Amino acid sequence: MVEKNLKPVNNRKKRVNRTQDFEAYLLWKTLPSFLKGAPEDKIRAFGFTDYELFGLFSLKTQGDFARRFKINKCTLSAWNNKIRDEGLVSPIMMGWMKRLTPNVAAGFYSAVVKEGDAARVKLWLQWVEGWSEKTGTKETEGGPVELHVIYDDDLKPGEEPAT
Repeated sequence: MVEKNLKPVNNRKKRVNRTQDFEAYLLWKTLPSFLKGAPEDKIRAFGFTDYELFGLFSLKTQGDFARRFKINKCTLSAWNNKIRDEGLVSPIMMGWMKRLTPNVAAGFYSAVVKEGDAARVKLWLQWVEGWSEKTGTKETEGGPVELHVIYDDDLKPGEEPAT
């Protein structure tokens, strides 16, 4: 019997030969699926303006991607494994999502002004004004514990809420 010293493939990082195509595929994987195959005006309505993205949005399925880029479906399966194993989706998705933050902020502002509900106003104050609430507890003599909401404006600089 012949022994072979082979390392399992799982212990090695998977290399990609078609780097540009892989990066395009990774970006395509992170795009909102409900916009894939949508008309350009609908995509623009969601704040996407990069011309390069419109080509990727036109590809609705993995098979469409494979045909457009002339990539074997087995290669895409290997890329899917690499993307999953190396956790590559979140950093790419955060890149295009951050570019949409001004649109989200404007939409959020409109909702705060229109609705004026406490939850949105509170979130606005936390996000824009850096406001935060702190909670503290205070024991009473022989009674239940009271919970007090202490607002930053009530505290002196450097003071922490009493516990």
